[in-house]
Amino acid sequence: MSRLTANAPKYMASFACIGSACEENCCHGWSVSINKATFKRYRDCKDDDLASRLKENVVRREGSGNPTADYARIKLQADGNCPFLSADALCDIQGKLGASALSTTCSTYPRQYNAVDAALSLTASLSCPEAARKALLDPEAMDPVQVETDFAHPTAVPLSLGLRNISRDPVSAARWRVHEAAVALLANPTLDAVEALVLIGMLTRRVEETIATGDIAGLPAEVDKAIHLFTAPMTVLDARQLISGLEVDLRLQMLLLKELTVEYIVTVGGRPSFRSMVVDAVNGIAYRDDDVAGSAERYRAATETWFKPFVATRQHLLKNYLRNDVQRTFFPLSGKEPGMRSFYELAVRFGLIQMYLIGLSAGLREGFDEASFVRVIYTFVRNIEHNPAFLPRVIELLGSNGHLNLATMMTLLKV
Repeated sequence: MSRLTANAPKYMASFACIGSACEENCCHGWSVSINKATFKRYRDCKDDDLASRLKENVVRREGSGNPTADYARIKLQADGNCPFLSADALCDIQGKLGASALSTTCSTYPRQYNAVDAALSLTASLSCPEAARKALLDPEAMDPVQVETDFAHPTAVPLSLGLRNISRDPVSAARWRVHEAAVALLANPTLDAVEALVLIGMLTRRVEETIATGDIAGLPAEVDKAIHLFTAPMTVLDARQLISGLEVDLRLQMLLLKELTVEYIVTVGGRPSFRSMVVDAVNGIAYRDDDVAGSAERYRAATETWFKPFVATRQHLLKNYLRNDVQRTFFPLSGKEPGMRSFYELAVRFGLIQMYLIGLSAGLREGFDEASFVRVIYTFVRNIEHNPAFLPRVIELLGSNGHLNLATMMTLLKV
């Protein structure tokens, strides 16, 4: 067994699954891949009852020849639950065979391991309610620490993202420097979440414009200048003044984000918990298609009366979500098209989250609290962020309508 050290936010040092106490466990609605070695172990199970259930519910994929990742799948029940979920919301496989018998998916979730060259990093998906609480509620949750973790062998670490020889690729090295600057901007206590995000967008755009010129030799110096510019105190002040003076059409913001939500529900459906949260947000502002102006006014009133006063004293909630996302995805190197597209996806996610928070605050009023905030985050992440096809489709729709630019993103971000 190898004991490896990973760079991680502080909340990962204390995170642990809360099992049956979880309000929305991870054993529902998700496809679980089984590798060949685990599949064989299940076939050799000596417990008659469990062996019969394993044979019936762990199904080899037709034509699958990948023994490391997707050799077989767990067949979910009609209600979406894992067939090995016990009556007390615990795992029968773990209970009878031990934690070592779990699939890689089940044994690592919600942990996500990434690597840059030889440096291992660890974060968590905030689709897990307990991880969301740990990551969001503590103002110091994202402070960097090192944690130790055990693996059979260093090469057995299940990496979600791995960047190799990054220093040898000038473009990737430039984007990695943007990543580091984004982390620093979000950690800057003088910036709120929207201010930091706008500066990250400006920096990313400047570096991507430089990359597009093809001047690879001059890229490091230009990246140095861009980072110095967009992290300088005067630029921070200018950005704050720009954002405060920005006229935002909250009616347009509400309608655009609402249409993106409708698109998701129509094309994907989403979990009952997500649809319930959306209904609560819509009902909070009493949204009506035949009264868009009135709905927009109620949206504005909720923003000013309930949402903004709440986050003004809890900026770490929004910033911790962004910091975790940036570190988890290696922004702006994430996705099939790194760079500005990565920023657009981040901005859209943030805009949608703000809209749901505003809607809930309108309905709950004094009852809107940190638990409400956590609910929106983990519900959103396990639906929107866990669907690999939806956000790329959103970006395509925004592009086809002429909305894929930094100016539009700013109107989605500011409230």
